[in-house]
Amino acid sequence: MAPSDHGAGAGSLIVFLFGLLLFASPFTEWWAARQPPWYTAYALWLLLIVLIGLVVRRLGRHDL
Repeated sequence: MAPSDHGAGAGSLIVFLFGLLLFASPFTEWWAARQPPWYTAYALWLLLIVLIGLVVRRLGRHDL
């Protein structure tokens, strides 16, 4: 079976939607209400930045 190519923007869209889920949804209120450690928000931002870096690396320079 050949690997499917969903286009250059598919990975970016998934990361964007994941970022919305983390920072602009009712899920945000849920994890914030649990009184997590002070670094939780920073760790979530770091996770999002790493995911963006992986998508950029996979897409290559000219596919953006």
